[in-house]
Amino acid sequence: MNEKKIEKIFQNSACRNELFDAFGDAIKSGIRNTELYKILLANPALSTDELEMYSQELVKKLKGSEYDFYLWTGQIFEMGSGRESEHAKAFDYYCKASLINPTDAEPLIKILRLYNYDYQYAINNSIEEIVEKRVRFVNKKSVIYSLLADHFKAKGDTLKFTEYKTLSELSASRE
Repeated sequence: MNEKKIEKIFQNSACRNELFDAFGDAIKSGIRNTELYKILLANPALSTDELEMYSQELVKKLKGSEYDFYLWTGQIFEMGSGRESEHAKAFDYYCKASLINPTDAEPLIKILRLYNYDYQYAINNSIEEIVEKRVRFVNKKSVIYSLLADHFKAKGDTLKFTEYKTLSELSASRE
């Protein structure tokens, strides 16, 4: 099966068996086009378990693309139903991406965006903890410090707001 036919199946099929077969053909054919596989991962016919299975297989089979697949899978979960369980899965995938490329700010930006100010989700504390711990590895710290300042301002924590606002300004002058 050629790449164009596989792409059409990934885009349009709601048949899990057809998607599975096309995935197998793509892997066997040695196709390394990450954008093609992102189409599969975004297919709304996939269950949560299937999405995770395909994502894990892609990470194993396409070495060097782990970061892209972790970020993409996190985004799919984030855009899902908005349930706490899906946000927790998005959090897990963004954390994996952050571990793969700790100098990139994007996973931490996405992690902080998961914070729910209306409901006390179990991951809220973990979100703050991870972002505060991992900001030291990021190349553009000022971006994360600024977002943390905004975050703590929204929570009404003036002490942490001031701390991160100062760190943001200091980091920006050095970057």
